[in-house]
Amino acid sequence: MTNKKSIKGAMIASVIALLLCFTMLLGTTFAWFTDSVDSARNIIVSGNLDAVLEVGTPKAGVAGDDLLNPNNWDWTAVDSATKLFDEDARWEPGYVESVALRVRNNGTLSFKYSFGTHVYNETTGVNVAGDSFALSNFIKAISLPDTKYSFGSRETLMGIAQNTVDVAGLNGVMAKIGDEMVTDRVLNAGEAHYFTLAMVMPTAVGNEANHNGTFVPSVEFGVNLVATQYTTESDSYGNDYDKDADYVAYYTSGTHELNAVLKATKATDVITAEGAETVVNIRGGIYDAGNQECAVWAKNGATVNIYDGTFTHNGNGSEATSADHLDMIYAGANGGKINIYGGTFYAKSAGVWLLNEKDNQGEIVVYGGSFLNWNPANNVSEGANTSFVAAGYKVESKTVGGDTWYTVVPE
Repeated sequence: MTNKKSIKGAMIASVIALLLCFTMLLGTTFAWFTDSVDSARNIIVSGNLDAVLEVGTPKAGVAGDDLLNPNNWDWTAVDSATKLFDEDARWEPGYVESVALRVRNNGTLSFKYSFGTHVYNETTGVNVAGDSFALSNFIKAISLPDTKYSFGSRETLMGIAQNTVDVAGLNGVMAKIGDEMVTDRVLNAGEAHYFTLAMVMPTAVGNEANHNGTFVPSVEFGVNLVATQYTTESDSYGNDYDKDADYVAYYTSGTHELNAVLKATKATDVITAEGAETVVNIRGGIYDAGNQECAVWAKNGATVNIYDGTFTHNGNGSEATSADHLDMIYAGANGGKINIYGGTFYAKSAGVWLLNEKDNQGEIVVYGGSFLNWNPANNVSEGANTSFVAAGYKVESKTVGGDTWYTVVPE
């Protein structure tokens, strides 16, 4: 169906098996960076944006005030295999887990970063009263920045979760799993920020979160950090030349491999691929369109192959069945093509068309992936009974609570 992409468009994961997935934007998508050049008297050196997330472990025998010295900690870089929390924990009222984290600027350019948790998958449960519930609604995520390498005490964390301790007074944040916790914080080259990240189930939680033994809830989530250059370095006209830098990627010409954590905070697309010579292979990561436009937009002959990853949109338009909506995955003008082989696709509220192609110009073909409340074999964006599913493949559906997941599998 033909419409401008800006008005088109279209949802959580295992406390029983808490999984961290972390990747970062290293600045390779910004045209402001230069190559290295030297002449007889002038040298131009490209800047380097390198954001690192690390988890801390106290060295043997270290306790008390000695924990305030970062040299008394071992810091290990976080990656997609890092498990920050106990996968075998059985959560109950009063249970707390926390870790010490460090964000470090390992490059030569100042950057701003955002940090939070991101839900990948959630299975609702049924409690002893027979009511369905989501576990994520009963666990609080708490961030305490600048705690100087030490964990926030258990009593403090529980007090925050139960609203008896003012988290704002500690410069901290309490959020629901899946929400952003630190926004646009600045790190200059060589600097580091430290904070505690905790997951807490308040003691006030009762049998409303006590499953009946048959329908067991779980929530699988990741911790993600995104960074982009900041307006610190100056050129001869001032230091605001990169004021519009966002956590997004724009590709033209060549083949590009992508596995990152990106999001749009302004009116733009998270990933844009443009041009007949452009191929982008998305191998994993998190791509959050937020309140903005598309998570992926292929146009003017570009091809995007999605093999894995999580793609989300807040969905601040009208109902997804209306003409006034937003797009999340969009094959746009003049021959953009998107092939989907895997991944998870959902909107957090109504108003997003998860998949959409511009009539007679864009093309989407689906070979795999899971879509929340959106059937790629019968979707409203191109009209009833229109299918994006490839020949030889089919859709299997599963309803959990009031939501339905549609998964594409081989026939």
